Formats: sequence, C-alpha cells, structure tokens
Amino acid sequence: MSSAVLLGSVLTPSTFLLYVVLPAIVAFYIYWQYSNRRLLELARKIPGPEGLPFFGSAHEFIGQDAHGEFINKWTENPPPPHGKKNLY
Repeated sequence: MSSAVLLGSVLTPSTFLLYVVLPAIVAFYIYWQYSNRRLLELARKIPGPEGLPFFGSAHEFIGQDAHGEFINKWTENPPPPHGKKNLY
C-alpha cells in the first residue's frame, strides 16, 4: 500500500479540523488568557454588568423600552465620582 493512499484516508477534512485546527484554537485561547491576565483582572474590577463579546450589553435592551431600561441600569450601576480614576 502506498503512503499517498494511507495519508489520504487518514487526513480527511474532519480529522484535520479535529486534530490540528481545534487544538490550535484552544492553545491560542490559553496563551491569550495567560498573556492578558493583568488586563482581565483589572477589567473584572470595573463596576457594572458584564457584556458579551461584539454585543456588549445591547441584548438587555431588545424588546423593551430602551431609554427606560438604560435609566434603570444607570441607577443600578452609577459611574464613579468624577475625581476617582484608579480602580486598583
């Protein structure tokens, strides 16, 4: 049996995705979390609701009175006093 036939039967697109692309994505995510751990630690200290990536907090306003809901969120989590700049 030639190696080309063996390689073709082993490396299908789904196995390539499973064994190469998926571990690469996981490794990059772990590396990114580790290299930005200080930034993420400081971001957790910012008061307010947590947002989703790319959407922020926009999902909380869907199907509601957006202005009234914004005022409610503002009163729950007011901004820090004007002079306070450091979160840590």
